[in-house]
Formats: sequence, C-alpha cells, structure tokens
Amino acid sequence: MSNKISLIVPTRNEEKIVEKNLRLIYDYLSANKTFDDFEILVCDYSKDKTPEIVRSLSKKYPQIKYVPVKKKGVGIGLRIGMQSAKYDALMVYPIDMSWDIECIQNSFLALSDDNVVLGSRGHRDSVVNRPLKRRIFSKLYNLLVNLFFKFHIKDTQCTIALRKSDLDRFIDRLSSDGPFFQTELLIYAKRQNLNIVEIPVIVNDTRKDSSINPIKDGYLMFKEIIGAYIKLRMQLWKH
Repeated sequence: MSNKISLIVPTRNEEKIVEKNLRLIYDYLSANKTFDDFEILVCDYSKDKTPEIVRSLSKKYPQIKYVPVKKKGVGIGLRIGMQSAKYDALMVYPIDMSWDIECIQNSFLALSDDNVVLGSRGHRDSVVNRPLKRRIFSKLYNLLVNLFFKFHIKDTQCTIALRKSDLDRFIDRLSSDGPFFQTELLIYAKRQNLNIVEIPVIVNDTRKDSSINPIKDGYLMFKEIIGAYIKLRMQLWKH
C-alpha cells in the first residue's frame, strides 16, 4: 500500500468550525512524514456558509477538495466521497475532530495488516469523554447490531479506514443514505471475509447538547437494523 491517503470529512452546516478544523487537519497531514501525499474530501450538504468557506480554502490548499452533496444524509456524503477518492487508502474523519487527530496515522498504519480499521470508543484502552445519553444510545445500538449480525464489534459508528479496492467489491450494494451506511458497510465487509480490527482512540465529544430523541431515533435505528437483516437473509436465500 502506498503512503497516500484520501481523508473523507462529511459536513453539514459547520460554518463555525470548518475553517479552523480543516486547517488543523491539513497542517497535521502536511507535517506527518508517514504520508507522501493526501487529499481531504469535504463532502458537504449545507445551507449556511460552509460551501463558500471550503471553496475558498481549496484555492489556497489544493489538497482540500469541496465535494457537493445534493441530498441530505451522511450516508450519501460518505458514498460520494469514497467513490470520488483517488487513493486506495480511505478514512472517514469527523469535522468536529472529536477523535484525537493521531488516530489518522494510527488507522493508516494498521491498514498494513488489516482490511478495515475502526477507531473504536469501545476498545478497552480508549479514553472517551462524551454525554451519558450518547453513551447509552451507542451501547444499545451496538448491542442490537451485534445480536442481529453476529458481530464482535464494540463500536460500529466511529472513524473507519479501509482500502478502496476492497470497498469497490460491494459498495453498489450499500443502500442506506443515513448514519446506518457505515454499519451496512461493515455487514458487507464481514460477508467479504475482510479482517476488521478495532484500535484504541482518545475521544472528546465537543458537542455540548445531545440532539438524540430516544423514542424517535430508537425506532429509526431498530427499523434500519431489521430492514438490513431481512435484506441480508433474502440475499442468502437466493444464493
């Protein structure tokens, strides 16, 4: 694997932090001797000034690339970003930088031995600071995913790194437009017998308030899991 990486950063209405954090990410990758080259794909669906800010930055820093997303949904943004990437090593990283930036290098290095690398909040050596409501919701979500799909993964909604050449084998089967996209990706990665590993991370959730609605979001979460399970069983039945 070459020492080049495509970093995918989904954004939606992030005008308050996008310039500062993209500069921090750019400076980190530029100074890091692990990488010979990189690109930062900002996959954006925003109604604020985020697009103008990113476009302005891309004129000064060609490695920062604005990727417009025409429909709401983090899954759509991730899919477009992954398909637009020019390097084989892909990684999804949050614009709020709640995951310590060193996880970019650590995830990339782990790709030398594994197919999919998760910056896992559930790893026993991880240091995590986040609101109680989010921790409970994540644990419930991961419990259900592991129950239905026989995973042994402690965190499915985290940073993820993988090879585009592996992803191309099944990306056309991924149908979720929302946050479930990443879980769906792991389901198919497992079916392809790709090796999935979780590495420890430092996470500091900078969001002060939680927008999680336990009833509404819990229902949508369960609905997507059941839908994906039925879809997978149907595929197995046909074959």
